[in-house]
Amino acid sequence: MQERLASVLETRGADPQQQAMRRAFLSDIKFPTGAHVLEVGCGTGVLTRVLAGWPNVKAVVGIDPAASLVREAQRLASNLANVTFQEADGRTLPFGDDAFDVVVFDSTLSHVPGPERALAEAHRVLRPGGLLAVFDGDYATATVALGDHDPLQACVAAMMANSVNDRWLMRRLPSLIRASGFEEADF
Repeated sequence: MQERLASVLETRGADPQQQAMRRAFLSDIKFPTGAHVLEVGCGTGVLTRVLAGWPNVKAVVGIDPAASLVREAQRLASNLANVTFQEADGRTLPFGDDAFDVVVFDSTLSHVPGPERALAEAHRVLRPGGLLAVFDGDYATATVALGDHDPLQACVAAMMANSVNDRWLMRRLPSLIRASGFEEADF
């Protein structure tokens, strides 16, 4: 199952539309010169590898709770000297306070039980003035249906039931971010 997920993550990461969305997302982040970046929930490291070559980024750490995905991420980024990967849970980060300039959640928070803990941990490991960047889906309106009772919608419902922890996370995100100690935010 993990091998299949790794393949899906890499296929999605190679999709030109996905690449364009992520480039637009990253373009909105003001990375300070020499930025140390943490990607929480990196999977196979699709975005981590992009971040490694992004302007002003000096070093990137990708974490994921799935050991098999971390191993695949390490294999795929073996030629990148400024990238490291580690098995870890975003709700209990194994880093000291003030360790990173930017923390990125890409398609992660809506899948995490207790996203409030992950946001609080991101706040803890960010340096003063650090940046939080979140890219995720609004699953409250996820549909592929072309009409009432479309059988494909059952597939979407099954995926959400087994994968998405909080369908309304993106709608609640501004208040969750403020409650986690962040002062300013652009949404």
